[in-house]
Amino acid sequence: MFGPVGAGDRTVRSRLWRFLLSRRTAAWSLSLLLCLTALGYLVPRQGTPRAERLMASSPESATLLARLGLDDVFGSVIFGAVLVLVLVSATAAMIHQARIVWRRTFRTAVPRSEYAFDTSCPADGVDAVLRTHHYLRVGTVEGHLRYLCHPWGLWGGLILHVGLVVALVAGFVALGTERRAITDLAVGEVYEPGMEWAYEEGGWLSSPLMLDSPLVVESVEPVFWPTDEVRQVTSVLRFLGASADDVLTIQVNAPQRHRDLTLYQSQNFGHTFLLEVAYGDEVMRLRADMPWPTGRAVPSYQDITFGDDRLQLRYYADVEQEGMVGSPTIGARYALGEERSDVATLTIGQSVQVGPLDVTLVDVLRWTRISVVRNHGIAPLFTGFFLIIFGSILIYGVVPREVYVMEHGGATTVTWRALRFRENVMGEFDDLLAECHGRRSV
Repeated sequence: MFGPVGAGDRTVRSRLWRFLLSRRTAAWSLSLLLCLTALGYLVPRQGTPRAERLMASSPESATLLARLGLDDVFGSVIFGAVLVLVLVSATAAMIHQARIVWRRTFRTAVPRSEYAFDTSCPADGVDAVLRTHHYLRVGTVEGHLRYLCHPWGLWGGLILHVGLVVALVAGFVALGTERRAITDLAVGEVYEPGMEWAYEEGGWLSSPLMLDSPLVVESVEPVFWPTDEVRQVTSVLRFLGASADDVLTIQVNAPQRHRDLTLYQSQNFGHTFLLEVAYGDEVMRLRADMPWPTGRAVPSYQDITFGDDRLQLRYYADVEQEGMVGSPTIGARYALGEERSDVATLTIGQSVQVGPLDVTLVDVLRWTRISVVRNHGIAPLFTGFFLIIFGSILIYGVVPREVYVMEHGGATTVTWRALRFRENVMGEFDDLLAECHGRRSV
């Protein structure tokens, strides 16, 4: 009626262990984790610029997401519980694989096999035959000489599960600590550490992104196809106060590293027009970062609004409209309600009357958008992927086999066993049988 002391505990542990090793548990927990991760990226997280834009454009949607707890998926109890379940399940599978590998590598008993034969060839002769088939003698088990072929194939499952655990941990460290920011800088403009970014967002474990020294853009050089489409954008950056080695040249799809930061070149770039606008007794200094026109005869537009008044700007990449790179030209007109003034062309250093405004073009510079990303765990993540691939190669590309040899009564018994994919290597057993009897199979 009553079991021995501790029997119930062992039953509970056994059931828990089977639950953690279940393929169904692994499949469901991984699927749920992937769904939650995708949801965490798609739904704006509270406190981020995306969430603020959603609140401004659709307060009802933002409120609904907050009530459902979807505005902070990565910080939710459900996500944490699923992540823990996946990690514990993967760790349990890794331990299980380690036990299997250890047991198969260092056997203490001869396993049963239906593939065995007797031969008059002595053990030394069988040894010579096995060595031609790349078998290694690894010891003695219950009086049998034990040989292994491709023993590293035994470790494929363990290596794969170690890689899976490493990739999971590194992946969520990378997701949690990643921080990315964007800034638009004109040539010669300095971004000082601590200045506000144009955009900044990061993982739930990340801290604000700070540069260690001032950053300046030294040049922005776009290259275009004959169809006027962007071919490449190259920017030269310098971290002030640092050595000459910290001058970075970045291109689209060719980022550069600076300590623990990665700097990316965006395809957002253009010309910066510095303006001085006099309106009555008030003088305003304005800046217009206008995107590069999409074609040589296609202008780029931007409105500057102050009160009910608008200063409408239009510029071409080349004054002659003969190419995408040339002398940029900008025109301006004043707008108030439905009223429009004539378009006036602005020239550096000259004051131009635009409606009631006196507009002076102070300078023309090129600007570009720089993305700065800080993340940790990327190297371990790729290490995990490598281990998964390497383990898979060992599992499916290398078939470990073992042979047991024992002399008795003037005869030698040879037992052959493939640890997996036996059908693919059955020919080897026939070869051993033939060679140990002095003949080869056709």
